[in-house]
Amino acid sequence: MSVRPIAVAAALAAAVLTAGAVVHRHRRLRRVLTRERAASRLTAACLHRDLAAFQTRIDGLLAEDRQRRHVLAQADLVLDYALATHTNDPDIDPQTEGGPA
Repeated sequence: MSVRPIAVAAALAAAVLTAGAVVHRHRRLRRVLTRERAASRLTAACLHRDLAAFQTRIDGLLAEDRQRRHVLAQADLVLDYALATHTNDPDIDPQTEGGPA
């Protein structure tokens, strides 16, 4: 029995095991990377969805606020007109008293 074929067989077996370990590690890392990419896409999609919902909500609140301001401005004009037409005091100038600041 020769020592050389045993050494070659041992070296070949070690190379096959090393290659198998490298392939296994590579596949495991690919799976981890795939999961990380999927998690990143999911997080980005959720962020986009949440920001869109937030913007919609803010836009609605701002529209309500503009509507309230418009209603208050109209009520202020009606009140100014009513005060100006029903005042009997000659010292009160209806153009300057009770108007918007």
